[in-house]
This record gives sequence, C-alpha cells and structure tokens, in this order.
Amino acid sequence: MRDYAAMEAIAAQNPNLNDVRIFLDASTTISLRSTYGLWLKKDSPKIGPEEPDTNLVEIPGADFLLDLTRAVDGSVHYKKRKITMEFVCGRPKAQWPGIRDKLETLLQGQWVRFYFTRDKETWAGQFEVSLTPDENGKATVSMTATCDPFRKGVLDASNTALLGQAVLGSAMLGNLIPESTNAAAAPAVAFSAETAIQQAAAVQSLSSPSDYQVQRFRDGQVLTAAHLNHIEDWLAGLEETTPSTGSVTPQQYGAAGDGSTDDTDALNQVLNQSNCVIDGGNKRYKYMYLTMENVENVTVKNVIFWKGQAFDVKGCKNIRFENCIWDGINNNGDQTIWTFGIRLRERVDAAGNKIWSENIWIEDCIFRDIWYNPCVNNGRPSDVSGAAILPNSVHNLYIRHNFFTQVKGAACIHWNSYDKNGYAEITDNTFYLNAFGGVCMYAVQQEFPKVKGRVCNNQFIGCGLGYLPQEWFDNIPLPDDMLGQGCAALLGGAVPEATPRKWSFVCENNVFVDCVESSIEGAAWNPCIGNSITGQGAGQTEENCRKMEEKYHLDYKLKARAINSANCIYRNYYKGPDGTYPNDDNDPIIFQNNTMGITYVPRQGFIHLQGEFNVPVIFTGNTMRTGQPRDLHTHFLFCNFNAGLRFENNDGIYPYFNCCSVSGDFIIDEILSVWACDFSKANLITNRSRERFPEARFTRYDPAQVSIDNDQVVLDGGHLLLKAHDINAGEEDTTPNEPIYDISTDPHYDAMEKAVIFDGTFGIDTGVQLFATNKDFTVIASFQLENFGELGLLNYSFIPVFSSMNYSDDKGNCPGFDVGLILAEGMSADTKPVGGFITVRNYWEYTQCPSIDMDSYSAYPDNVYNLLIIRKNGVLKFYDFYMQKYGEVTGNDATAIFNGTLHIGENMAKPIESERYKMRGKVYQCKVYNKALPTKLLEEMFPNIYSNENRTKGSITCYVNNRQYLVRLVRCTYLEVTLDLGKHAWPEYAGKYPQAVGIKVTGIYGFNDVIWVGTGTDGHVTKWIYKGGNLKPHEPITVTIANTGLCPGLEAKLVAFRCVNLTEDFECIPATGIGVNWAGPLTIAAGSELKGEIVLTPADANTRKDFKMESTGDSIRASTSGTALIVRAKSPGSATITVTHIGGAVYTCTINVT
Repeated sequence: MRDYAAMEAIAAQNPNLNDVRIFLDASTTISLRSTYGLWLKKDSPKIGPEEPDTNLVEIPGADFLLDLTRAVDGSVHYKKRKITMEFVCGRPKAQWPGIRDKLETLLQGQWVRFYFTRDKETWAGQFEVSLTPDENGKATVSMTATCDPFRKGVLDASNTALLGQAVLGSAMLGNLIPESTNAAAAPAVAFSAETAIQQAAAVQSLSSPSDYQVQRFRDGQVLTAAHLNHIEDWLAGLEETTPSTGSVTPQQYGAAGDGSTDDTDALNQVLNQSNCVIDGGNKRYKYMYLTMENVENVTVKNVIFWKGQAFDVKGCKNIRFENCIWDGINNNGDQTIWTFGIRLRERVDAAGNKIWSENIWIEDCIFRDIWYNPCVNNGRPSDVSGAAILPNSVHNLYIRHNFFTQVKGAACIHWNSYDKNGYAEITDNTFYLNAFGGVCMYAVQQEFPKVKGRVCNNQFIGCGLGYLPQEWFDNIPLPDDMLGQGCAALLGGAVPEATPRKWSFVCENNVFVDCVESSIEGAAWNPCIGNSITGQGAGQTEENCRKMEEKYHLDYKLKARAINSANCIYRNYYKGPDGTYPNDDNDPIIFQNNTMGITYVPRQGFIHLQGEFNVPVIFTGNTMRTGQPRDLHTHFLFCNFNAGLRFENNDGIYPYFNCCSVSGDFIIDEILSVWACDFSKANLITNRSRERFPEARFTRYDPAQVSIDNDQVVLDGGHLLLKAHDINAGEEDTTPNEPIYDISTDPHYDAMEKAVIFDGTFGIDTGVQLFATNKDFTVIASFQLENFGELGLLNYSFIPVFSSMNYSDDKGNCPGFDVGLILAEGMSADTKPVGGFITVRNYWEYTQCPSIDMDSYSAYPDNVYNLLIIRKNGVLKFYDFYMQKYGEVTGNDATAIFNGTLHIGENMAKPIESERYKMRGKVYQCKVYNKALPTKLLEEMFPNIYSNENRTKGSITCYVNNRQYLVRLVRCTYLEVTLDLGKHAWPEYAGKYPQAVGIKVTGIYGFNDVIWVGTGTDGHVTKWIYKGGNLKPHEPITVTIANTGLCPGLEAKLVAFRCVNLTEDFECIPATGIGVNWAGPLTIAAGSELKGEIVLTPADANTRKDFKMESTGDSIRASTSGTALIVRAKSPGSATITVTHIGGAVYTCTINVT
C-alpha cells in the first residue's frame, strides 16, 4: 500500500512542484495537495488574459462610435479572468466520494481567496469543481475560478497572511485599500454605485443566514469590491459558533435556537438583564413579542431574530446590537399586532416620567423580509407596520453598516411619533430592493433643535422595487397613478402637521439608484451635499418593470407603481399649526454639489421646491443630466423665499418660478420661465459668476449703452440732464370739445360696473356716421372681452367690438374699419381656435390692419384695452392711452365716404352669420368727437413721452443688448432708474405732477405701460416686468426715459440706470429654406380665397425669419400677416407668388383662378 502522506510530505519540500493553497481566513490556509491529494497537472494552471470591459455604442446616422468605457468613474475596468486548473487525485478510489463532497462544500460556488505556491500570486474568485474518474483507475479534478481581473497581492516569504487584501472604507465608495504594511504594489480596484447594485444582487435571494444557499453569479457580473463580498463571505461561512467567554446565552434560559421552537420566554429573560454580553451563537431564535425595558450596558450579538412579530426596547441605555439578523418578521396569525423589527421607545418610571432610550448602536446587522400585518389600518397596513427600525423616542442612535432588503413597511427606518427624540446617525448602510422607502421622518419633535443628525454614505438601491403580493394592490385604497406613493428613499415630512419639528439631518454623499418615487423629499434633510441620484422613476411603467426584473435578476414580477412625484429632490417647507417653521434657526437651506442622472419617466420637474422659506435657500454647484427632453427641470412652485435665494453655478438645471416671491438677496445665473411672481422686494444680483443675462448698467453717460434722442438732453458733469421745450405751433382749434356720443348714456349702461355688459345677444347702434363726410373725428374707447375659445367658433371668426366698415360683396371695396378679436389657430378652416388676437381690420378681410395685441393669444380676456382712434387730414391713426401708435390706415380706406353708423358689439352691416359673432364682454368707455382733438388737450388727457408739434421732450434711449449669438427668450425684466429731480423732489411738490418723467420699455410682449416718476419723490424707481420677449442675436431691448414737460422748469438728471433681462437661451438655428403649407389646391374659383402658412426649414429654425412676398398678374390679390399668407381670387387667369427669405431662399408657385 502506498504511503500517500509520505509522498505528499516529500513533494511539499520541492519548490518546483506547484500547489494551490486556499485561505480559510486572513492567515490560515490549506493545501489542496496535502489535504486532498490533488496534484496539479503539468500544463496547469491556465490564467486568462486581462480583457478591458469596453462599451462602444453605435450612434444612428454617425460614422463614429460613442466610447462609454470610462463613463462610470473615468477609469477603464476589466472583465473577469478565468483560471482553469486540472488535478490528478492521488488518493485511493475509496476516498474519492468523500474528497468530492469536501471540495464541493469548500469551493463549489464560493468566493474564495487562493494562491499558487510557485509564484506566490494570490487571487480571489468563484469556483466550479468537478471530479471525474477515468478508465485507468485515476480521478481527474477540474476547477475553474472566475476571478477578479487583478491578483490580490503577493505573499511575502515571512508572512503567510494575504497581503493586499481589500478592506471596506467607511464611505463604501472608494478604492480598495491594502491592509498589510508588507504589501507589494497591488493595483487599486475601483468601486462604483453600479458595482454595489450587482454585488447586492448576490445577497437578495438569501432565505436565512443559517440555511444559506450558494449563489450562482452570472458571467460578466462585476464583483470587485469588498463590502457585499464581506457579507457574502460571512454568510457563506456562518456556522453556529461557541459563545465568547464570559457571555450570556439564550440557551442558559432554555432557548432552543432551532428556528422552530418558540423561544420568546427565554429571549425576554436574557434580554432583560444589564451589564452583560449576550451572544446568540448565530442560531435562529423563533419568537413572538419581545421587550427589553430599563436595561443598561448590554451588547447583543450573533442573534438571528427569526420569524417573530415585534421587539420593543423601552427606556434602555448603552445597548449595542452587533452582527444580528432580523429575518421573516410577520404577524404569526395575530390580526392586531403592528409588526416591525425593533422599536426604540420610552418607558414610564414610577413617578410617571417618560424616559427615552439612549446610546443605542445597531451595527453590521441584516434586516430582511420584514412583513407588514395585512389585517391592520383599513387596507393600508404598510403605513403602520412592517418597518425594520422604529425610533420612537431615542437619543444618540447610531445605525451603521447594516443591510436592509425586502422590507415591506412604509420605510426601513421610520420615525413616526410625536415623542421627543435626540441625536441620530444613519451611516454606511445599504438599502436594497425594499417595497417602499429607506428612511422616513414623519411627525417627530427634536429635543435639541440646534443639533443636526446625519444621513451619510448610504446606498439606496431600488426603493419601491421590493416584492409586494397582489393582495396589497387589490386592497390599497389608491388610484393606479398613486401606487408609488411612499417609495421616496428619504422622506422627511409631508403636510405641515406631519413634518419633523425643529430637526434636520445632514444628507451627504449618499447614492440613490433606481428609486420609484423621489430620492430626497421633505424638510428634514439639510444641507444636502454631494449626493448621487440616478434611475429616478424606476418601476413606474410595465416596460420599465421588465427592465428592472432583468437588471436585478428578480425571481418575482414587478407591478407598475406610478406616481407623479419622481423628483430627484423635493422640498416642501411650511409653517406648522403653531405658526413656527420646521427650522427656526438661521442655518440656510443648502443643496450643493449633488449629481442627478438618467431618469426613466418624463416629468416637467425633477427638482421641486414648494412652500414658505424663512431662511436663505442656496442651490449651487449641482448637475443634472436626466436624458429626458429639456423641460421644467427645476420647479419652484408657490415658494415664498423670505430671506433670499441663491441659484448659481449649476449645470443643466433650469429653474421655473411659478407663483413665487423673493425678498432679500436674489442671486441667480439661470432661468427657464416666470409665471405670476413677485420679485419686487428682491435685491437682484446677476452675472456674478458668469455673464449669463443681458444687462445694461451705468451711472455716467456711456454712448455704448445710451443714445441722446434730441436737443433737450445735455451733459451735466458726465450725467444726462433731461429738459423739455414748448413750441408755439399757432392757434389751435377752440371749438367745444364735447362728445357727440357717450356710451354712459346708453340704457344698457350699468352704473355699478361702470360699463355696458354684452352677453352676445345684442349690439348698440350709436347713430354716429363717421364716414358720411371727410371730416376729422376722434373715438376714445376702453373694453374687455370674455373668453371665446370655448364657444366652438371656426378658424378666422371675427368678433367685432367697434364696427364702422362698409361691407359689400366686393371684398376689395369695403372701406372703414372694424376693431375686434380674430380667432386663429393654424390654417385649417375647420379648426376651432382656443385663442386669438386683438386687431383692426379694414375691407371685408385685411389689407392695412394695425395690431392692438398679438402677444396675449389665450390671455386676452385678462386685459383691458384702451384705444384712441383719430382721423386727421385724411389719415386714420390708432393709439393706446399713452399715445403709443399701433398703426395707421391711409388712402381710400380712411377717406371713403359711405353711409353707415358706428356699431358697438356687432357688425355695422349684417354679413352671413353675423348674429353668431356678437360681442361678449364689457365696454367701459366709448366717446365720439366730431373733430380731431387738439394736441394740447390730448397731452393733458393722455400724458406721454413722445414729442409733438407743441412740445419737444428731452428723451434718451438705453439699450440692453443681447451680446451673444443666441436666441434669448426674455422671461422677466428688472428695471432700476434713479433720477435727481432737483428742487422738484422736495415735499411741497408731492403729488403735483405725478407724470413728470416717463419710462417706456420696448421689446417686451404685452407690456405697453409707461412707468411714471412724479415730483416730490426721491426719483428712485424699481420695476419687475413679468412679460416675455424674443431677442434675436445681438438685438437689444430698449428703455426710453423722457421728461414729459408737464412739470414747468423740471430738469431731471439721470443718476443711475440698470436693466436686466432674465432669459432662457437657445442656440441659433438659421433657416436654410422656405415653403408654404396651403390649406387647399392652388386652383381656386374667382371670388374665393386660399390661405397658406409660410414655413421655414429646418422646422426648429429660430433666426432670420424675415421675408417678403411679391405677386404678378391681375387675377389675384395676395397679402401677408405674420406667417399667414392670404390669396383672394379676383378674376379668371393665373398669377405667380414669390416669397423670399432674408437668407436668400425662394419659394415660387402659380395660382390658377377659374
């Protein structure tokens, strides 16, 4: 008989014979040759090459590949390396079955560290093992190790411990650090959030630590770092251990620890004694309800709390839970109990005092499969049961290095009581595939308001992707679009009465991946610094559910859990019922250096702030790349920033202010839009970090930013001095200025409303014939329209307000004018528009048609329109009440003589269907004079900034230039002007001349007001204008400042000027082509018309939209209004229309008239 032991001992002395040694722990190894008689074959081992893990993406339409190899952390990573080993087993055949069993137990599917004795290189990998007998009476053992791409270190001759072994850093997201001081230079292995996801997948299918099943990792999984491997190794090697010397065990009190016997009584006894270490020996202890009360100085370790109901810690002090597991928590048939892992609460002493729990550590523990009780809380059991940790009343709580998975309650860690709480830390934990959120703070009271807690360096992966049974979906009283409610990774309060009071947590360096609802939500988290958020809105659609199932290798089906709140950051902040704020200290609310990546659902806003903020809000250095269409990436809704707002140096984040106000410093360098806001109390600070917004700012005369309009402006010490000069224009008309018609005398006039209210059933015939002679006339009118968008009227319907036009069948011979609303949307005659434009029209259609309001398409019902119509010397002019001219009508359209009276609220004549188009709205004023009112009188009635034949008004024009080659949409404008009014600033002039100086901004849609500066004031004016504008490249918005001359002797000195346009910017896309979309065929009958819309290519062209139109032939007449092109057929024949774009593109077509 061979002496195998002797042979193997001799072989061990030969350094040329290679052997494989397996690490049992950091310093203990076994030899495969001496332990199992395995002799490496001559050509073993075979070590696979280093293969970079490249990621090259084909881009449709491009001739290059997008290299995403370094996209995760800027480094190239490598695929797993396979090491194959072939052995001959030298032991007798009778031992082969035993050797095979031992090898499979030691290696099969396990992640093992090992090295080869010949070169001392150490590796770590997952093993596959087989033993195969052959025909020659020998057995071949084959092993394949799927290893990390780099060796783990080299063994020093004097040290058998593993050198270069990776250990876990406190942040979990760093490089793996060599543990030994004797290590050779081993390559650092990068660890990323994606790595954590894939590592966590290895633990997900764990049923219980003591019956741990070998994990089958898939090829290509990146398992290169330490943290979850540490858990994996620990669980894989977990055995029932002998309790440490001097410790107390549950067995001493009768516990079985077999996972089936009810050990409740034994556990309650052992847990309720102080000054000891309780060691459970990694046994499974089945229990019902546990309580630990008034206990001090206890460490509980290595206990598997197995399939129990609840565990209360009441008023205890200095308690540590280490390396414990809560698994399979459920109601055990009790329909009333609120199930949870562990609750930390107060006790009541003999005197009735509430004593909280204090100095509690929960470290290196696992919480898995914590179930809610389906019988409680009326269909919403997960709201009140199924949490892992419930900190009800506790001070100095430290939750560190724990792993939470498949927790079914509303949060893994859930504050939800009004009892007092103290300091708490939640650090370096992993929350992986839980049914709801990670940490929830809901209705708690902080005992120490100045003390901040910490939620740092955690990983929140798949909040809301945990398993829920169909019964939960069947019974939950929520609509389908709210099933994701409660899945926020961090939820720090909701409505005011449920928001944490006087408590906030530092939220720093956390990683959020694939969360269903918001990642960081509520008032409790402040400051929020350096967090990483990606995969927002996971599991909200069936398609994404399938992707998540594949990504995480789930063995259950996800059901879509939609929720509108898919924000990366959501902060709601309100006063509480007692009138105080969640935080009454002076600490600002800070969001800084957070990174927000890909989202799975399109949402208007991925950052949402709402509420009343009593402290400064700082939002700086954040980055967002959602992969979704650019929209309202940051939504400030109903926010009152009462102590200032700083929003600057962010990347890819565009704020939309909706119904907001700002007081104090308003520091901003980006904007998307503004709606219904009030910034009047803000101190605007812009262009501090970069020249983002168009801005003009000067004190002394600067010809680059201001021009002098006339000789009534002079320089005075470098400042501009505005005067006024009256001109003797000869004698004016002295006939009485009494109106020949006044609507206030009409029977329909409502004295309470101070208007005639038109309801669409009647009109007014004034009896005034404006065009019966060629005499001059004046009409002064004010009106407001109701919304016609809901009446279903067809495209190009016209709603008359004032009508004095001679309608006839010959649409080319209809002089006079109408004033009213044209409903328009696109080119189709069948369209029913939702909006329109206030305009003047003459002829039956349009030739000369001054526009009154082209900017308030759907908002026209909100506006009161003031209109002054004057015919003088054969020219018909239209003004607003600031004497700003809308336009004029000349020629026969203005001078033709015809019968017909001025009508209000209806057409003068009755064309087809005119009864359908009567006015709905109010006419506040309509006065008609049978002459052109004198200029001097108009100056008194309508103060304005424009010079005329009677007065030269000293005026200047300031330019707020778009200095960049960008198309800029103005969202709001801030204007600040300081004037020195000299002696007229003194109080004795207060109120005498309220319109002494006028300021007019031009280029802002829908803002036609003049800003007045009166005497007896300090001359300082600030104005926020919440209207829009469209700035072409290098185009300015202008501001005119004029001395109206209404205050005799006034000389107004411009001391300082500032104007800022807060804009949304777009890259310039020039038009390269032009065309017309016609509403019908290009052959039309005489007397009919054809509409078309001029279009540019590409479709998103936004610069150089100017064009001109020409037509030849007498058979048609063509006109344009904006991009609308209207062709009217006069007589049979053909004609050519040519539309030329300013860039040179030409469109030509032929119109045939039959």
